[in-house]
Amino acid sequence: METDFAPIGEARLRQILDAVVAEGDAAEYLGLEAKSDIDPSKKGSGVAKIAKFILGVANRMPAVAAGYFKGYGVMVVGAEKGQAPGIPKGVEAHELADRLKPYLGPNGPRWDLARLPTSDTHEVLFVLVEPPSDGQPLFPCHKDFQPAEKADAKFALANGDIYVRDKSRTRKALASEVQALLRRGAPLTPEVAIDFDVLGRALLVVDTDSGLRDIIAAKSERTRQKAEEEKREAEESARKKAEEARKKWAAERPVGDPTRFLSESAVESIMKTMTSLAPQWRMPGSLFGSPEPEVSRDTEEIIKEREERWWNRWPECRENLCSATAERIRFAVENRAASYLSKPQMVVTIDGARAIEPQDADDLKAHKVLPFVDKPGPPTGPYGMALPDLLDYQAFRPSIANPEVDWTNNADGSVMVVLTPSALRPSTLWTSGDDELVLVVLDPASTELTATWSLTAEGIGKRFDGQFTIPIQRVDDAVELMRAYVASTRRY
Repeated sequence: METDFAPIGEARLRQILDAVVAEGDAAEYLGLEAKSDIDPSKKGSGVAKIAKFILGVANRMPAVAAGYFKGYGVMVVGAEKGQAPGIPKGVEAHELADRLKPYLGPNGPRWDLARLPTSDTHEVLFVLVEPPSDGQPLFPCHKDFQPAEKADAKFALANGDIYVRDKSRTRKALASEVQALLRRGAPLTPEVAIDFDVLGRALLVVDTDSGLRDIIAAKSERTRQKAEEEKREAEESARKKAEEARKKWAAERPVGDPTRFLSESAVESIMKTMTSLAPQWRMPGSLFGSPEPEVSRDTEEIIKEREERWWNRWPECRENLCSATAERIRFAVENRAASYLSKPQMVVTIDGARAIEPQDADDLKAHKVLPFVDKPGPPTGPYGMALPDLLDYQAFRPSIANPEVDWTNNADGSVMVVLTPSALRPSTLWTSGDDELVLVVLDPASTELTATWSLTAEGIGKRFDGQFTIPIQRVDDAVELMRAYVASTRRY
């Protein structure tokens, strides 16, 4: 008979009944049994026979069972070869379930009851047992049954025995069959198909110092030129003021001045001589009409100290510069399988890089990013009292850690990122936030970063692994990042 269909619906049930009537016991096989003389309406051998059949077909291997009625087990009650008289109507599914439960146990096989009427008073019953599946435990018998008649001894049941369907009969399982059922009941490893991707590029700065060195050199040269220019202007101004003072004093000599009767040229000559000797006498030059010049620090000393200060600040500024201008890294994970992954953990290892926390360029003041910009003095209020720098609101901005993302820089030059979303639903894309980290490439010769990922999930005793690459944003000199920072903040 044809068995490549599920025994659902009146037409399919009628097809099975016709085969039993036509073939009798010959129609029985792994998934079908026919009984014409049992009474499921009361406790006894009839119920025990049904229980034994249910246990036997439920203890089949899924691949074998699938070849018959799509895995279902079918017992036909009230039919045999040549006739289908049926049994008296009145057998209710819940009543039969109560009679079967002592044999099947509280977590026994799932089954259903269908029927086809044969007359006003009789009907054929179909006990339909659901298909077995991988991950399903074996089903032992939970109650003894001993038939009253010795002829029915083959229908006996024993508490703890395991029954299997063997062609057209149900019998006790062999050791190898028990082992196979134990393997069937092992926890299933859900199908996992993960697409892992990275959004954003790692930052590679080929040369971090040359551009800054040129900037510092240019600023130092401008400082020297400015100092020379200021020196010349100061000397010229002092000379002019002294000249005007001498002329004025010579023209306005008071009565009693010992030089009053000397000619103006003679007085001028004396004053020039005394003015030139004033420094040796440590006399204030203003006595002779020329202000004493201020003692200023050496320009080269100022430049040297300033350059040292700028270079000392450069590592911190460079870190802030990268964090404010590099592309932020996000991780995208898609579960393409139909399985639901609860509490997954993905460990990502990225070689040849280090991670830093991203910062908003607008939150960073210029002296935090550009080493040649000195920190301004604190603002002052009335009476010259210093005021707190309320504009530096970055210090007041709360730092909220994302519990789904955590990262660590390893001593071997790699970054470990741990992603812990609450779940990965089927055919759903999960992405991390855009404020987790930026990546800085360590090797100037790199063209891309290589990374690996491993995934584990709650209830799955297996680890899944994969690889991916991260593209690189190549910047030839750190000065390019400075320009990007200035452009993004519209400063200077």
